[in-house]
Amino acid sequence: MPVRDILHNKERLYGLLLMTAFAVMPLIALVAPRFIAYWPGIVGLCALVSFPFVFGEKPEIPKTALLWIAAILGLAALSSLWAIDGGYVLERTLKIALVLLPGAALLAAARSVPLAAVRPFLPLCIWAVAAGAVLCALEIMLDFPLQRALNGLVSIKTIAPANLNRSVVAVLCVLFTAAGMALRLYGQRAAGLFVAAILMVAVTQSQSAQLGFIMAMICFLAFPFSRKKAWYGLAAILAAGVLAAPFLAMWMFDSFAAAVEQMPVLGRGGAFGSERLEIWDKVGRYALQRPLYGYGIEATRLITDFDTAQIYRKGVTELHPHNFAIQLWIEFGVIGALAGAAFLAHVLKVLSSANPGQARIALPTFMIVLSAAAFGYGLWQGWFLGLIIFTIAFAALGMRLYDEGQS
Repeated sequence: MPVRDILHNKERLYGLLLMTAFAVMPLIALVAPRFIAYWPGIVGLCALVSFPFVFGEKPEIPKTALLWIAAILGLAALSSLWAIDGGYVLERTLKIALVLLPGAALLAAARSVPLAAVRPFLPLCIWAVAAGAVLCALEIMLDFPLQRALNGLVSIKTIAPANLNRSVVAVLCVLFTAAGMALRLYGQRAAGLFVAAILMVAVTQSQSAQLGFIMAMICFLAFPFSRKKAWYGLAAILAAGVLAAPFLAMWMFDSFAAAVEQMPVLGRGGAFGSERLEIWDKVGRYALQRPLYGYGIEATRLITDFDTAQIYRKGVTELHPHNFAIQLWIEFGVIGALAGAAFLAHVLKVLSSANPGQARIALPTFMIVLSAAAFGYGLWQGWFLGLIIFTIAFAALGMRLYDEGQS
């Protein structure tokens, strides 16, 4: 469509601006990943406020998502009653609310915008994701020229490849939605996206990204989407893992830490797997000292007396447990674990009702987010929460291409 026609068609202009906002996320992830905390809310509020003026109707409010957000914020605020530092907990709860609530507006826009308004501009998102994967790979292979230029690090001899882990995870979170869009629009030519992603995954040092990508590809290629029992089985496995997390952590540390330490990929100099096992062990054991309701949100940052032998991980403090299930246990006890298990089961129940095209977007995306939360990042980091809600909104938009009656 000619530019003049777009500028004189407010619905198409809305679609162009919204898809441009989605498309720049991989670039933001590359140059300023922490800004992802704010981007979904900024875009979402702008899109939500302007929606009635453009389309003459109210957008669809994501009631279920808002209920889950309210439950998260309510539990977080309630934990101030038993937390180590109640004031700190309330401050963190407010910051989480400032990410999640505005971000929900982006989900509303993604679910409400007419596909006719955005469909011509979906290639922007597809190409942006492909470019993001290629740029991440080139940054790592060429010794981070962009990072050096932007952050004044030209004179630094060595930059750790882990500095780009957030960027890699962010690109992978939107990869399968972009692939689903490309398959719908271009058919087999979508394979180019996976070539770019494989290149990025091959050179990254983010093992959580690599593991998430492998699990996502297995789901994309081989998961029996039409079999309800497969969905129930996956939900049961994940729920059981969350409920048993502290006990699994202690068993794995006692049984495998020494062997993992000697492995070239998972051990010292690779993924630091033995170090991660020791973190899980000490946090899991501490969580079981107060198993009913835990120590309040972000408690790990405030605990200074973890009981640890410091075999692989030196120090008795920890910013976060590097595992969402153990984090739920130490912050909210079994109450948080039950809530986390219920949330995962709910998500998979919703996905099980999707058609195969939609499920091929949603389940691989879910597995990548789950891997990052299980092995990489603290659950309440602002950029990670922003990335999760952006990923959900982008996936919701992509899945709409596979609604019945869409061609």
